[in-house]
Amino acid sequence: MEQLERRLQFSMVAYVGGARRDLSSEFVLEALSAKAGVSREWVSVILPRPEDFLVVFGREEHRNRVTAIPVFEHNGVRLFFRPWNRQAQEVHSMLRFKVTLEIEGIPPHASDREVVECLLGSSCMVDTVVPETHSRAVLSSFKVSAWTANPKAIPAIRWLAVPEPGMCSPLVEPTLLQYKVLIHLDEVWDFSNASEPWFLGSSSSSGQSCWRKLHGK
Repeated sequence: MEQLERRLQFSMVAYVGGARRDLSSEFVLEALSAKAGVSREWVSVILPRPEDFLVVFGREEHRNRVTAIPVFEHNGVRLFFRPWNRQAQEVHSMLRFKVTLEIEGIPPHASDREVVECLLGSSCMVDTVVPETHSRAVLSSFKVSAWTANPKAIPAIRWLAVPEPGMCSPLVEPTLLQYKVLIHLDEVWDFSNASEPWFLGSSSSSGQSCWRKLHGK
């Protein structure tokens, strides 16, 4: 087992955004070549279950390249990449819901996508940051869209610990400032019955996706 895990040290798991179930390993190889410049001779793609892929890179540099841009859109399909570990596929299910979130309580100096992804954890995968948040024109809240398998699994409250500047020392524990963060689930798009990956902003009226709005969170 240890030898097998060493072979998987440069691996990632790729998830499909939306309700597509008909994608092949060849599609993922094409996406990696087109979007990350990773030639197929340096990567293997395995389909361990219908909704995700195990991507094994031959070179660490290729894995790092994909890690830097973990979301691809190829031929209208979103692929999300996450580092592989023992638990990466243990409880995974299809990311069939797209949500919009408004997050309050993050201080301006910690207003960053990586911080938000850490707060949300495995409950969802951030897709896009809205323009006014990305440009830092509005810092009163952090707004994103994300894909999730279960909107109810997204936490309503988290605590953010930020080291106090100038108070870190190798001899003592760093002083941490605690911030209460509220996560509001504004909108949910249900793609459970969709035959195509309709994304946020689609003008389709085909009836293949169901939209609803949640309140009180």
